[in-house]
Amino acid sequence: MECSELIQAINKFWRKFLQCGERTSFEFNDMVNNKEYENIVEEIRDVEIMLV
Repeated sequence: MECSELIQAINKFWRKFLQCGERTSFEFNDMVNNKEYENIVEEIRDVEIMLV
């Protein structure tokens, strides 16, 4: 369950922020302040908790 939520978060980030791979350059600060990026971080934490 947690892994599927992580995959969904990555896909949303990929589609919105990286424009499905068409965007080749970006500023790190733009990425960090992005809601979708924060969701990825949260889902990674959830997966780590489930692994312990």
